[in-house]
Amino acid sequence: MADNFENVQVEYVVPEDTDGIGEGESNIPRGWLLYVGATVAWMIYYVYSYTPMFTGWTQSAGLDKLAQ
Repeated sequence: MADNFENVQVEYVVPEDTDGIGEGESNIPRGWLLYVGATVAWMIYYVYSYTPMFTGWTQSAGLDKLAQ
């Protein structure tokens, strides 16, 4: 079987000043998207739950309640 490479088209040309590692055209893995989405959701929950502006909780009020 003869190798015929005359009709092959190159889709990505590596510049000479790089080591050959470049960005491909593949999508981000779904696991990474799930991880990033879960992290963002957790950060929103955390900021909402532990910010006194939203919950009204303060350390001094918590200590006063504990002292009673």
